[in-house]
Amino acid sequence: MKQVFNKGDKEYFDWMDNNPDGYILNTTKGKDTSYFVLHKSNCTHITKYDSLDDKAYTMRSYIKIASNDANEIIAYCYKHKAKFTGYVKICKTCNPEYIKKVTYPDEIEANEKFTEGSKKVVTVNAYERNSKARHKCIEKYGWKCQCCGLDFEKVYGEIGKGFIHVHHIKSISEIGKEYKIDPHKDLIPLCPNCHAMIHRGDPVFSLEELKEMIHQN
Repeated sequence: MKQVFNKGDKEYFDWMDNNPDGYILNTTKGKDTSYFVLHKSNCTHITKYDSLDDKAYTMRSYIKIASNDANEIIAYCYKHKAKFTGYVKICKTCNPEYIKKVTYPDEIEANEKFTEGSKKVVTVNAYERNSKARHKCIEKYGWKCQCCGLDFEKVYGEIGKGFIHVHHIKSISEIGKEYKIDPHKDLIPLCPNCHAMIHRGDPVFSLEELKEMIHQN
């Protein structure tokens, strides 16, 4: 659950002691700030200034937004910070890693009426969006598209860091009630273009088929 610390440092330090794997966003007060730096809980950049008093971290120019889910912090900034664009600077000392929540362009709203074919898309996309499965998949393959080789960070710089789609390889016919996803065998990182193209097949194209299309063109 998200916490905003702007009234004193004791609660701020207590939270970090109780949430050593959490995230802290250091930002300035007011809606018009454009300063957003993400840290790991207890990073020295946001804890180790012995010359400062107990109001230094949360009651002067800066406030701290804390959560065990970095995407909760991002959502808070979208709502409360007028100049927030989704980009946060990553602290180079503690280098916090997190999986950004991805909204896919083919997502169907839960209350929308849809055909059986669309239900299949929703089912597959649910596996592709599973945060734990995504994390395990990306741990194995990295952030580069496994079809065309696009690395968003190399092309777009810092704003591209931590961005990739994850594709569910198994066909819908192989997914039963007792199906348990294997992130290393059933998921593969793809850029949005390759992800969209691979789903244009009926049945869905294999990774090898899509690579061959790229090679031929």
